[in-house]
Amino acid sequence: MKEPFPLQPNNSTLRALFKSCHYGLLNPQSLNHNLKGNSTLIKKLQLSDILRGHEGCVNTIEWNSEGKLLVSGSDDRHIIVWNAAGKELSKFPTQHDGNIFAAKFMNECNDSKIVTGAADGKVFVYQWRGNSTIEKIREWKEQSRRVKQVVLNPGNPNTFYSCSENGFIVQYDDRADINSIVQEEQHGVKSIAVNPVNYNYLAAGVSEEGIKLYDIRHTIKPVLTFASAITTTKAESHTATYIEFNSTGTKLLANCQAEGIYVFDAVPGSEKEPRYLERMEKILKSTLSNDDKDPEHFISEWSPYDAEKIEAKEYYLVENYVKAIEAYSRVIYKVENILRLDPTNINFKADLATLYQARGDCFLKRDYKCDVMDAARDYIRSMELFPKNYRAHVGICGALEGMQQYAKAKKWNTAFVERFNYSGESILKHPEKKSLSKRWNTLKMDGLRDYHSRYVGALNQRTDIKQARFLGGNDEFIVSGSDDGHMLIWDSLTGNIVKLLKADNKILNCVTPHPTAPLIASSGIENVIKFWTPFENSNELSHKLLPEDSDIWQRRDDTSEMDEIVSQGQLNQLESNHMYINNVEIFLRIAQLRNNRPEAFEGCRQS
Repeated sequence: MKEPFPLQPNNSTLRALFKSCHYGLLNPQSLNHNLKGNSTLIKKLQLSDILRGHEGCVNTIEWNSEGKLLVSGSDDRHIIVWNAAGKELSKFPTQHDGNIFAAKFMNECNDSKIVTGAADGKVFVYQWRGNSTIEKIREWKEQSRRVKQVVLNPGNPNTFYSCSENGFIVQYDDRADINSIVQEEQHGVKSIAVNPVNYNYLAAGVSEEGIKLYDIRHTIKPVLTFASAITTTKAESHTATYIEFNSTGTKLLANCQAEGIYVFDAVPGSEKEPRYLERMEKILKSTLSNDDKDPEHFISEWSPYDAEKIEAKEYYLVENYVKAIEAYSRVIYKVENILRLDPTNINFKADLATLYQARGDCFLKRDYKCDVMDAARDYIRSMELFPKNYRAHVGICGALEGMQQYAKAKKWNTAFVERFNYSGESILKHPEKKSLSKRWNTLKMDGLRDYHSRYVGALNQRTDIKQARFLGGNDEFIVSGSDDGHMLIWDSLTGNIVKLLKADNKILNCVTPHPTAPLIASSGIENVIKFWTPFENSNELSHKLLPEDSDIWQRRDDTSEMDEIVSQGQLNQLESNHMYINNVEIFLRIAQLRNNRPEAFEGCRQS
């Protein structure tokens, strides 16, 4: 499924955090930095406030740099500025002729400038003076299609970028009526992100072409193009509705439509990039000696994580593959970190090889969309640790058949027969089938970078502004909206869901973590904004403190039922994927022709 992030500092509990602060190991700023990503607080998140003021879908919400102000934009074409307590400070109509999709405070201006982008293809800069006084000071109208996102340039407080459905990425300077096309794509650009450390790197989520990383000094060709699981298993390109760099600029997060959420290694030229196809071919071509043994020979009688291994195996035996994958992911992360400290320990290597192989089996059994690729990656990692790995050899054959890579599966079947003196002719289910063209091959993967990790559970099919963001001072978590109205929070290290909240009655699009506090703002199809903060035990709370009826409030936390909810959602998405997209495309094209009006006014539905 993933390769582990580096081990984080041991400040995982609230007691440890405050103890570190008391003894001077953490200053107040560092304390806040750690608190906003503390797992105890994240698991206590509940609805704390409902902000009412808009009269349409709220398509964009963004904090200012200090987290004291929040700006929001909506289908009602109004901008509202709120304080961190949820109080409306200012509301004003814009001159936009379409739904607002982007609104941000500009940098280093004492929060006096707000930039907006909308479905009418226009980009405005407003001067806001802390009350109802507002003045439009810049206007650009060069986009023939919807402006989907605006991002700031961390290296220059006066410049920013926009992307739109006509394929243009444009840079603006608010000091003059100056703008320039940085990049022109053949298809629409749904999202962009600027690296917070190296400002020359700009990532773009391009419809039907995937995610590209550009050096804005040389934009003729991307320096990197990223491959999701669907790119490699089905030779299709993915569309990212939102992308974001982590705080250090080394990882890129992407919410890919009708597929999943991914993290990529965003450092060009990195020697640590996955390149699983090359690694698999290297294992296949390697020569095994008689001294090579199966990892089962080196499994020790006792290990510090035996209980977790037993738990994972028990889930597998009762066919609860969701829980089995969660359990295996937790123990794999622990063993990876132990092995990093003692890389020559044969017992830990054997344990890790069998754990990867077992989780790969679970992925094949669970069979969510693109699970087969995660299974193949686990088998490859297992065989890298122990090349003569009987179960992993069987597994990789099954995974390759699942990817319809029948030619590769036959090669691995031949290797299996030779390496393990197999008496039968084949372990393949479909030895007679031939591979489809344009599938996972060296030519196709040349220039593409495999994903680092994948996060499953969120549904992203019904809108094209759905976000996924890093959460926590050290990017410990990932948060996303979903078509079923849920907000999902994953542990970024294990890929496991730690919180599931019903955040919108229809579809949740925007999730915006506070820059310093354990607070998340969210919005979607409803015309409200919701704040989510840590609560104590709900039984101890006074109903007067709750923002809505206590019964409704308590039913918002679906964490205890997340396995059933996620499984059903994945099944529904698999069944409706192609039918839904095709029907929506037809509907919108007909509506556009009948009304002779641009798609810009179709709200936040698919374009």
